[in-house]
Amino acid sequence: MDAAPPSKAKVFLRRLVSSVVLWTIVLFGLFSSNRLLSDFLFLTIIVVLAVTGLAEFYGLAQKRDLVCFKGWGMVGGLLLMIGTFLNLTGRLGTSGSPSASLRNLYSGVMLDVAWALFEIRMLHNPAADPSAVWTEITSRYLHVVPHPEYSWWAVRVQLMHSPGYMVNYGLGAVITADIRQRIRQSLGPFETGDPRWYSWISQRLLRVGGEFETAALLRQFLGRAVSPQALIDDMRRLARRSEAPAGFQFGFAGAVSISWGNDLKATSRDFDDVFLLGSVPY
Repeated sequence: MDAAPPSKAKVFLRRLVSSVVLWTIVLFGLFSSNRLLSDFLFLTIIVVLAVTGLAEFYGLAQKRDLVCFKGWGMVGGLLLMIGTFLNLTGRLGTSGSPSASLRNLYSGVMLDVAWALFEIRMLHNPAADPSAVWTEITSRYLHVVPHPEYSWWAVRVQLMHSPGYMVNYGLGAVITADIRQRIRQSLGPFETGDPRWYSWISQRLLRVGGEFETAALLRQFLGRAVSPQALIDDMRRLARRSEAPAGFQFGFAGAVSISWGNDLKATSRDFDDVFLLGSVPY
């Protein structure tokens, strides 16, 4: 015999108690004068929400009979959440070598560039096996162990509903590096902080909003067309810390490969195509 559903009063009481407990924790976390207690309460709430959300997500994936790794996914999500919190609160990873910092800065950028290259190759040859194409790119340029049996290229939904969009991520890094170089040339080192930045860049770049085309605005701000040179120059700092082979030509692909190891044999043609695909308007 099925148990009787709880009464409305009992349901209300449960929700009232849980709300009071949750808001008590939140308020203590926000206004407690004890920094350690405040941080601990905040981290607890975030971890509970993360675990709950990930469990629901993987549960839905399993119901659709999708291949997923629930245990590793939840562990990875928790490590990412806790590690980010500890880093932002100054307890973990607050210092490191320039080499490690550059690898961390550009690793995601290079993965986005790889997705853009994947899209270009698939457009050139639509009959190709996408998993095989992605495996060749990631194993060659990013030194990822080949797994052609997995379609992990498909984790970027933009490849499905927004063809040609992925190149914007790589181009965003190019434009950012160029803008930072311009600021550095005008105001001095970018890394040390400067209260003049906001007013300076507001007058020269931000105040016009969408009044002008982006290409024209950037050309006016930079005094020339956007170029990947600033990004490549920044990556050269990592190349100087790697054992580059004799006669190495530092193309865009070289900049990509040095962020993943000392093998600098990749040709520049593929990644030049990625930049040229999206940079023509600039």
